[in-house]
Amino acid sequence: ERAEGERRAKEQAQTRLAQIEKGTELLASVFRDMDPMAADNAGVTFRDLLRRRLAEAAQQLEGEAVGDPLVVARLQHVLGISLTELGLREQAAEVLVEAARTRQRVLGADHLDTAATKHYLAMAYRDDGEYALAEPLYKEALAARTAKLGADHPDTLTSKHYLGMLYNSAGQYAQAEALLKEVLAIRTAKLGADHPDTVATQHRLAVGRPARAEVEVIRIGGDAPALSSIYVRGPNLIAVGSG
Repeated sequence: ERAEGERRAKEQAQTRLAQIEKGTELLASVFRDMDPMAADNAGVTFRDLLRRRLAEAAQQLEGEAVGDPLVVARLQHVLGISLTELGLREQAAEVLVEAARTRQRVLGADHLDTAATKHYLAMAYRDDGEYALAEPLYKEALAARTAKLGADHPDTLTSKHYLGMLYNSAGQYAQAEALLKEVLAIRTAKLGADHPDTVATQHRLAVGRPARAEVEVIRIGGDAPALSSIYVRGPNLIAVGSG
């Protein structure tokens, strides 16, 4: 029985190694023979060629072509991120949906790998203006990371930061401000005010809510202002003339 167990374990290890090698070869094929100069001479930009290769690789992963579902999910996760960064949001969402579904089924909804894929899927949806689809995914990723890593962990703060960005984009400024202030406080305390992550959150807080300037209107020469004669005096003071 011991010998049989060792034989099965060896076979499983060899099978998994072959699956990983197949996945590695698939990713390597994306960049094989990628000549920027040749692409430009053919009237195709290097970026467009890379997009095409990534999209083809994503299609090859359909149907668990590599074998092990988790290996496929990992490759889909990596490809989905690359497709998102290249602006191919629909294709990115397609492979990330599959990766998230597999990881949740095999690993569980609270697993950190599942949370990571949901986070990037939410990013693809948000970039495409699909805020209603992105919000629950960001929330699920944030909940899993908070439970597993703690509220102060960089990954948890990243999820909270991006959820705040989503609320800003959707015009939900109060929710955005509350989340971003929490992130800013922790990042400032742990990383310092000059750290790029801290500065990024400061920037989002600054540009998020539309300015609510208080405008003072004064009349110059006469009782009723004439709209045809307006003078701006400073950022919050407008002088209206009477014609």
